[in-house]
Amino acid sequence: MGIKAFAACVVACLGWAAQAQAATAIGSGVLQFTGSIVESSCRGEAGAMGVRVADCPSLAQRSQVDVRRVDRQAQEVQAIRADAQGELYRLVDIKGQPLAQGNYVVILTAP
Repeated sequence: MGIKAFAACVVACLGWAAQAQAATAIGSGVLQFTGSIVESSCRGEAGAMGVRVADCPSLAQRSQVDVRRVDRQAQEVQAIRADAQGELYRLVDIKGQPLAQGNYVVILTAP
């Protein structure tokens, strides 16, 4: 068998294999997940000192805390970490003064 005949045979076999593979039907089905969250969420408390986030699972201890004002009379606000554990956040206005009035929503974003 010459080299040209061998090459033609290889090309024909590869073409036939590609056709056979392309004709394979793709199956369908349902993917279902079951389970539960094994760590509880954090507990939040608001007080005169600010916001305390306690009893957090280990992954949520370094969460990001964001504070947004709800009413128009409320001042712009920011949360400043007040302890090393990241549990107590002081709520202050943009001048660094403690909040005196207003309604705010505290958003805790955990990884």
